[in-house]
Amino acid sequence: MARIWTWWSSGEETLTPFLQLCLKSWRVKHPEWQVVVLDSANLWQYLTADDLPSTFTQIQRASLQSDLVRLAILAKYGGCYVDMSSLATQPTAEMAWARIGEGACLVGFRAPHFIPDFVSAWFLAAPQQEPIVVEWSKMFNHVMEGRVDDRDIHHHSFFEGVDLSDYLRYGALAPKPGQAASLWVEYLVVNVVLKAVLDKDPSLKQRFWSSSCLVLESDPNLSPTLWSESQVHLIPEDVAFPENEKLKMQNLLKQDPDFATRLMDLPMVKFFNSGSPYAHLSSEELLASPSVLGCLIRKALGYLVDASQSPAQWPQLPALKDLPNWPTSSTSSSPFAWTSQGRWTRPEDLAAERVAVATVVTDRCSAVAARSLARSLTKATRQGTAYVALVPEPVEPELCHMLEVEGWQVIPVQPLEFMSLHLWILPWDRVLYIDANAIAVGDLQQLLYSPEMEPPKDGVAMSPEYCAAMPSEESTAGGTPKAGVA
Repeated sequence: MARIWTWWSSGEETLTPFLQLCLKSWRVKHPEWQVVVLDSANLWQYLTADDLPSTFTQIQRASLQSDLVRLAILAKYGGCYVDMSSLATQPTAEMAWARIGEGACLVGFRAPHFIPDFVSAWFLAAPQQEPIVVEWSKMFNHVMEGRVDDRDIHHHSFFEGVDLSDYLRYGALAPKPGQAASLWVEYLVVNVVLKAVLDKDPSLKQRFWSSSCLVLESDPNLSPTLWSESQVHLIPEDVAFPENEKLKMQNLLKQDPDFATRLMDLPMVKFFNSGSPYAHLSSEELLASPSVLGCLIRKALGYLVDASQSPAQWPQLPALKDLPNWPTSSTSSSPFAWTSQGRWTRPEDLAAERVAVATVVTDRCSAVAARSLARSLTKATRQGTAYVALVPEPVEPELCHMLEVEGWQVIPVQPLEFMSLHLWILPWDRVLYIDANAIAVGDLQQLLYSPEMEPPKDGVAMSPEYCAAMPSEESTAGGTPKAGVA
């Protein structure tokens, strides 16, 4: 099984909500990959003391530790390494690994407008024992041996004769003249080592720049906002240009449908600055946010977002404790359900003008209640609506029969811990979501409900039969949540 590697020294359980969602996105987008979170405790299950400098455990700067780890782990095992603060909105690792399978020895991103031979280290893919990565890791360990930080590391004899003027100009090895020490662009040191490795070994340099190595280049017309190579796009955060970083931050946190639409197909987003506003929001706030960032997170975690809708039409998501692993498909742009048979269902597949989707939670909704819900929806919505019920496996025959009698297509889905999760699916004029307790209509009532039907009060419409079929709080051990707006 291919592996995606990442590093968080204190362990996955200490991640902030924002980073938890970032990590979740890689698992959602790569269901067949093993995502390994390396930390100070489990690192030695994969590496030995010989794979890192002897002073590794004394290094205080987490980013320096992660740079040493990423090279050592890729050299030894291969795979993809990604910074924890990266959001996967597409199966990015699969894209990169496909290129490796075609003969590329390394996949990464570079910005020739920034530094001609600069390659970002926050996403790297390489096969096991790739010579470039092996030498890169070996020499980084060499120059770091006996050190606990990499400040002024360019004075090491290894860098003699290597032109580092571009990196010095951007403060990569020491603060720029007049620049505060806190603004030192420390994360570029790993790139400095790569430049020296390539300059000192012509065979590796030839290999790096030959057709066997794929380095995705930025589009100078979009840079530094977007990076692209054919259909591969990326948002880099460029610390060397704080004014641009600030602009992008504002764009991510504001409600900007045009900008969100522009970013919707990007395979990944790299974030910097742990002190940013989004770093301190809860999972619920991040998921519910109508901002560009909220759109990207929902897209990364399996929601489909139509940013062309005005912010007033963007829904508020319910509070969630976790998210299920909804796989995605690179071949389908508008799936809304994944079945155990690996079959996508889309509105166009159903030849309908619009689709009503309901989740049926078997431990909270009896077959009778489900049928009442289905009947209520079938009567209430306009003609031309297709009806789909997502039912966790194993599907109860009685439940399946009652739903099919009402004209609903039953889709068995893999058992999920939170089956009552709202799947917000757009475009809104074609899809309605209904949970097991209520029919949420909100602004959709004019789109989906029959003109002759009295608009539901408070955004909720329920038939008397459905209410009667649902168990009351008094009759259910532990209580059953009251019906309400989804």
